[in-house]
Amino acid sequence: MPFQSAYLPPIVVQNQALGLCFAGRPKGDGFNEREGGWIDQIVDRIAGEFATIRGGGKRGPGFGSLVKN
Repeated sequence: MPFQSAYLPPIVVQNQALGLCFAGRPKGDGFNEREGGWIDQIVDRIAGEFATIRGGGKRGPGFGSLVKN
């Protein structure tokens, strides 16, 4: 499925990127600040769980990258 816009915040634990969270839209204007913040909160929660599994390590920022075709 082709996407017109995507939001790709990294999942960071102990200053190491473990992967990316992908949220995409096939149509529309992309993601606004509120939606990006909501996705970042989810990614921070995921990073926190990974940090807990790895022994309570330091969590990284959940900054997303907006990509639009």
